[in-house]
Amino acid sequence: REYEEPGVIILSLSGNTIAGRLGLRPGDMILAVNETAVTSVADLQRILSAPPRSWAVTLNRGGQVLKFQVGG
Repeated sequence: REYEEPGVIILSLSGNTIAGRLGLRPGDMILAVNETAVTSVADLQRILSAPPRSWAVTLNRGGQVLKFQVGG
């Protein structure tokens, strides 16, 4: 599936965060979570507030689309 930008760009990661341990980096653009497009911080917060067993994350890193699974 292709996602149209914009997504949510990670500007910084503080301390020992889950995002940092998962390998997310400043500059990564989150495009989708669980096949749901992310176009704003509010979208991302809404999606992550639901308690799934896992999340499928799609992001753009330097022009390359990466997908990975968290949990499950």
